[in-house]
Amino acid sequence: MSGADSSRGELLLNVLSGPLYGEARSAIIRYETLEGERATEAIIEFRDALDHIWHAAQAGTDEEAAKHLGTVAEHLRKAAVEPAPQDTS
Repeated sequence: MSGADSSRGELLLNVLSGPLYGEARSAIIRYETLEGERATEAIIEFRDALDHIWHAAQAGTDEEAAKHLGTVAEHLRKAAVEPAPQDTS
């Protein structure tokens, strides 16, 4: 593993080991279990986060990889709040 791969791996682990992944996962499970509905928007956010992980792995520079991994955190944050019912009034 090269130094760049190592630093990208550390960045990814920092994002995934932080509270956002667990909060997003719990929110989706809670919403689907209690409300009996699919948390479609949150699951789309998870998909988008995974897509950015792939892009980070393919990135030509550490800076580009870091940008994608920062976006992963934002998608996980959105996934944590998306399952909440939206007030449309």
